[in-house]
Amino acid sequence: MYPDSVADVVKRHAHGDHTGLQPYSSEPNAAIPYYKMGVRELELAKTSNWYGKRVPGTDLHFEHMHFVGSDGSNFGLTSTGVFSEPMQSLNKYQVEPTKYRKEYIDRAKIEIDRKWDALYSRAIDIQDYDHRMYNLAKHNCQHYFAEVLQKAQEYATEEKPLMLP
Repeated sequence: MYPDSVADVVKRHAHGDHTGLQPYSSEPNAAIPYYKMGVRELELAKTSNWYGKRVPGTDLHFEHMHFVGSDGSNFGLTSTGVFSEPMQSLNKYQVEPTKYRKEYIDRAKIEIDRKWDALYSRAIDIQDYDHRMYNLAKHNCQHYFAEVLQKAQEYATEEKPLMLP
């Protein structure tokens, strides 16, 4: 599901190892703007006891996964589509220490969103009214995060890697 260069971070997280998580804090003057993987409790009734635990039989876990930027920019996927949170809501997130080059993530987001827009338009044309970007089991916030990372990995070069030091 994940490209090799980011597999360890996401796999460790997906298997319930949250030891590297830290509270989100912005760094607006970062030399190279970046995103981190942010997670927070799901905003669903009766799920707080499940926060961070794996969904049995899957690589999914009970939490919302989101890109959270050094400058406060952010985005993720929910049942209503791709969204951003207000800056004051970012304190709900804990983040992995790994930094991903913002320019690659933003470019990947644009491409992924265009792909989904085209699929949606095609579904309307053929009257497939059940076609949605979000699907709890097959394409949720965690899948979207991985999809954007995979696309961003395609832009990385030896001189400008996706993962920052």
